Amino acid sequence: MALINRIIGGALVGLMMLFAMGGAEAAEINFTSQDAGSFVSTDIDTDGDGSTAIISTTAGQSNVGAINQQMVIEVGATPTPNPACGAGQAGFPLVQATSVTSIRTQAADQDGVTPPSTNALLEARSVSGVICGSDDLATSTYVLQMMITGGTGQFAGATGTLTVQGESKFLLLDTVGTPFGSMSNTVAGTVTTVGN
Repeated sequence: MALINRIIGGALVGLMMLFAMGGAEAAEINFTSQDAGSFVSTDIDTDGDGSTAIISTTAGQSNVGAINQQMVIEVGATPTPNPACGAGQAGFPLVQATSVTSIRTQAADQDGVTPPSTNALLEARSVSGVICGSDDLATSTYVLQMMITGGTGQFAGATGTLTVQGESKFLLLDTVGTPFGSMSNTVAGTVTTVGN
């Protein structure tokens, strides 16, 4: 009987340790960030129309940590009327936007001890968007609706939606139309993590 009690007791202790070591629970995070950086043309043409995408590289701060982001944005070449664009602006259709955001978190625990920082990726893809360019096309404003498609670390398997609002400015345009410019973004949305 003592042997059976030890086996059962050992099994119960093992189960309790497994529950205690279990990963984080699923959580819903109200995510906000601000970032700024630059963009340049790429050879990526997701719809095969001959008009290529830009790639942006930005850095900034979110409510969960410092961020670095890369986003590929392809915009239709032909302006289309869009009521969301103001007077003196041409509307351009969003073909596709895809982003990867690296988030570096570091927070002190309840004893005030700051652990090493952790890095995680948050991945998203556009659902819709509006790009409004000035008449001279030197500047633009945009609103992108993004769907979170996953990530790594604490964002592995994450879902949710983000709204990206921003503005860009062309700083250089070569003779064949290759752009280089600056951009800044404000992002807000909900990230649902699955826990481990």
